[in-house]
Amino acid sequence: MPVNLQVLPTAGATRSALETLLSGSDSVRIASAFVRQSGVDELHLLQRPLRRLQVIAGTDFGLTQVEALESLHIPPDRECRLYYAPEDAAEGVFHPKLYLGTAGSDFIAVVGSSNLTGPALTRNVELNVALTGSLREPLARDLDGFFHRLWQSPGVLPLTREIADAYRVNQSAREHLWRQVRHSPEFRRARELVRRTVLKHFAAGTGRKWLLVTSQDNYFKCLGRRRWGDENYGRISRMQPGDLLLFYIKGVHKLGAVAVATTAVYQSSEAT
Repeated sequence: MPVNLQVLPTAGATRSALETLLSGSDSVRIASAFVRQSGVDELHLLQRPLRRLQVIAGTDFGLTQVEALESLHIPPDRECRLYYAPEDAAEGVFHPKLYLGTAGSDFIAVVGSSNLTGPALTRNVELNVALTGSLREPLARDLDGFFHRLWQSPGVLPLTREIADAYRVNQSAREHLWRQVRHSPEFRRARELVRRTVLKHFAAGTGRKWLLVTSQDNYFKCLGRRRWGDENYGRISRMQPGDLLLFYIKGVHKLGAVAVATTAVYQSSEAT
């Protein structure tokens, strides 16, 4: 039986494929550069009645949440490990995204760009492929072999309390330094330069420019949700990706944020 391939061009499509993988598999193996609690929760991994679960997560940049791994780690049937490599290691960072499920003589795999994180499964720009077929296929053996080699690699560490605590110390130090950098005058100036340069690009472009008049309360809702809504579909449907949006806050008589439309208009019944 040939291997079937399906392109997953969105985060939502990837999440749907992973739901199918998890619900139809007895054994699941995951290798992800970053694992966070939001990804574990999004896929309801704690509630899955899997016979076997193996997870390898990267430690680069301190982005993996070790607490998410600890919640899944119930050996011997559910086991998580950390891939550690020194920052100056020749092999570089740990960066795979492999989800491999098996049931009977069949397999299903999702391979691509999505880490096991909430944003990767809900809103990020992601591209993956879903592969299904028989375990006898060479591709299935290649994927299984890749994971097995990682699992047995000297750089893959067991999730002991001592290792988890050491990782947390390193992660906390990184986060402290990042907060200092993020609030430094140099970083703020650099970020503002990028913001102004991008806005200048769009302002000089061929896209339309819109003045969005709204109340202060709705303005902050728009910023928080990163969306603009209009009951008049005929009016809002004229907006296109790349259009420049300038907010005017009535009542306080002030200009607000400048934004860029990034998606096409769509209809929604979501309460505002």
